[in-house]
Amino acid sequence: MKNSTKKELSAKVILIVAIVSYSLKFLIGGIIGDSFALLGFICLILGIMRWSREMRAKKLLKKNGINSIPENSAPISKSIQKTTKDNFLVMQHIESLINYFINNEKQMSLIDSDCAVNLFLNGYIPKSEDFNDPQKMVKIDPKILINTPKRWLILRLWLDLANFNNISEKASVPLDKIIADYLEILGKQTDETLIVSGSISKEYDIKDLDNNWKSEIDKIKDKKKKEDFKINYINDILLSAEIRILAWVSGELSGKEFKFKK
Repeated sequence: MKNSTKKELSAKVILIVAIVSYSLKFLIGGIIGDSFALLGFICLILGIMRWSREMRAKKLLKKNGINSIPENSAPISKSIQKTTKDNFLVMQHIESLINYFINNEKQMSLIDSDCAVNLFLNGYIPKSEDFNDPQKMVKIDPKILINTPKRWLILRLWLDLANFNNISEKASVPLDKIIADYLEILGKQTDETLIVSGSISKEYDIKDLDNNWKSEIDKIKDKKKKEDFKINYINDILLSAEIRILAWVSGELSGKEFKFKK
């Protein structure tokens, strides 16, 4: 089963439904009209709540000077720019970190592989929490385009860091402590994805995903196992990359290397 993101109605749509429902109350009248009035009231409350959440998200974007992912990719450098308090929430810097590790580490380079890109475009995407769902940013800024795993990861990392930084400032908790707690959660998730994809890969002798990913995946004749392999494979790639970058950023900012608890 594809692990696609659940779509939400925007505040504007919900408020329109509320207005239409109230109008039907006066046009129809009676018990049915009262039912539309109740629906309108519920939609009005939901619309106001959704609008308030969208406004908070826009303020967060504005606070950090971000309106969309830059159309021009950050240059791929052989050296890595130091992460500081001034640039860790700049999307172009986040992208430059991703590019650096893609260019220098085998595991990270899988993000740009044909297999990962094709699975992503076919709806195999890791689940997100409410605070770090890249799809929500598309509703805030329609200019944002999420058409590759890397662009998804850029947004996911920025949302992670922006929210963790906001919590750190409000609750006076060290940022590296918040990131470390989250990385422990991600670490358990990647353990599970690796076990599932690894066991299926071993069972069907899947070896050459770099060059013949489609024919290799087609070796899996069991439909459920094939779906399980696809979602766990892409999850492992993207969640491992998220861990790599967050751990690096945390280490750069705090001066302390992140290590998983035993």
